[in-house]
Amino acid sequence: MASPLADHFAQFAPSYDRVNHILSLGLDVHWRASLLASIESRPVPRILDLCAGTLSCTRVILRHFGDAKVTAVDFCRPMLELGLAQLPESLRARVATICADALQLDLGPASFDVVICSCAMRHLPQQEIILQKIHRWLSPGGQLVIFDFFRPRTVLAKLFHATAGRYLLPLAGKLLNGFGPAYLHLHASIDRFVSRADYEELLATQSFGIQRSEDLTFGIVSLIVAVPFTSLPHREGGV
Repeated sequence: MASPLADHFAQFAPSYDRVNHILSLGLDVHWRASLLASIESRPVPRILDLCAGTLSCTRVILRHFGDAKVTAVDFCRPMLELGLAQLPESLRARVATICADALQLDLGPASFDVVICSCAMRHLPQQEIILQKIHRWLSPGGQLVIFDFFRPRTVLAKLFHATAGRYLLPLAGKLLNGFGPAYLHLHASIDRFVSRADYEELLATQSFGIQRSEDLTFGIVSLIVAVPFTSLPHREGGV
């Protein structure tokens, strides 16, 4: 049974990417490029795109890694179907889609080399459980790549969150295509989430080490790359 939040995203699926691109002032392209650059090259990478939405990250991964096989998971079927329909035929053969709640996923151990979650981890309840699942799904030396709006720590990020994030983005979203409630939900979800530093501590409790961690766009968004403790390369990024 679809959740109210899934129904909400389904309603706006056709214009979801366009509205996000406009409201991010085009920075979403740069943010996806940063996520992509953090993924290590390996032969025929098996990648899980968790909370994949309209496959915006899946698309760039498939184009960059010519041998990659991606499993895209989201709880909103219309978003997955729209994203799949927008893929060129040459790329669709390397994508499998699963419509499911992330917490209900039952995937095999060591079945992925990379797990990515873009702008969605903060929406998931029971973070410890989902991280335990991801740890089990990752192969030795695999990567967990999280890109998200963590609770802001920098002065500029706090100012943005208290002004544009609270008032301007919901208003602009409403004017563009009735997206106001979605961006109000965005603001509330950031308020409920933890800071990047706090999330690093959570990852450590679930047997992950930090490979890379950095703020982007003055700390408005952040990128964390974590690996199982069994394989911890040199750490990059700020604190």
